[in-house]
Amino acid sequence: MADNKEIAHRFFDSAWNKGDMATIDALTAPDALDHSPMGTEKGSESFKHVVGGFRAAVPDVKLDILQEIVDGDKVVHQWRLTGNNTGEPFMGIPATNKPIEFNGITIVRLADGKVAERWAQMDLLGLLTQLGAIPPMGPPPRQG
Repeated sequence: MADNKEIAHRFFDSAWNKGDMATIDALTAPDALDHSPMGTEKGSESFKHVVGGFRAAVPDVKLDILQEIVDGDKVVHQWRLTGNNTGEPFMGIPATNKPIEFNGITIVRLADGKVAERWAQMDLLGLLTQLGAIPPMGPPPRQG
């Protein structure tokens, strides 16, 4: 059986870089919990919804793993996601036709060769700013 590091790599590469939803189903436990900034859901559908929506908005999306920590049944990835926002609206925001780049951290817990639980945190403020939903932050106004 493949080790946890290999399974986690295959899970994320298949999903983000290849858009292979069948591999997500194959590597996700039926009762898996997906914890994201949007809430907690069960099963692979939550993760497929996130990946599918993002890939529709950023068709050339690429996820690069920058750092990795493996500890028993958990694999932690610090990652960078890049691509061009040329596709469908994302979270109701029309395409900007510009490149995007943001970082995040994902923890997966594996059991019996499948993802049993996933926690994800990402730079949503940076992403929403790049998509034009939030104005860019600038220097504070000058006093006097």
